[in-house]
Amino acid sequence: MQTLKNIQELNITSELITRNGTLYNNPLTPLLVYTKACRAGEDELKKILTAHDWTNFWVDSIFSYHHYHSMSHEVLIVLRGSASLQFGGDGGRNISVSAGDCILIPAGVVHKCLIADDNFAVLGAYPKDQRYDLVKENELTIEEAGKRIKAVKVPPCDPLYGGDGPLIKNWKA
Repeated sequence: MQTLKNIQELNITSELITRNGTLYNNPLTPLLVYTKACRAGEDELKKILTAHDWTNFWVDSIFSYHHYHSMSHEVLIVLRGSASLQFGGDGGRNISVSAGDCILIPAGVVHKCLIADDNFAVLGAYPKDQRYDLVKENELTIEEAGKRIKAVKVPPCDPLYGGDGPLIKNWKA
């Protein structure tokens, strides 16, 4: 397993994001926020994620409209800048994030960027064996979304901490 010399001790926030109107979200698997989890650069983070079987990297901001992934979990690691993100849909949970924060988004949890500074960028990735999709509000019925989301398996490794990480301790199969 990759050595994690730039991974810090964690301050973890765990919160279930439940159904909101026509949005299923994920009432069984909590959103996890690791505040100031790392100070590694993009290349080192990609090596760590790869070692823990999280792939399909991208670097950018976060869409400014509500969306979710019905067939995959997602990790977002803030590389630089700061932003206010919303989880769960309109009226949902607003969370401020900044460089070094890591957000583990369970399949089905609706999210969007409310506001970000000009420098804001995240590294995103998905578990290696999961096919990610992009679902906007009202593209799937509650029943269709629920069926897909319930079929998504818990990854075998936390993206930063591997087999003993917070994901393993907080997400159940």
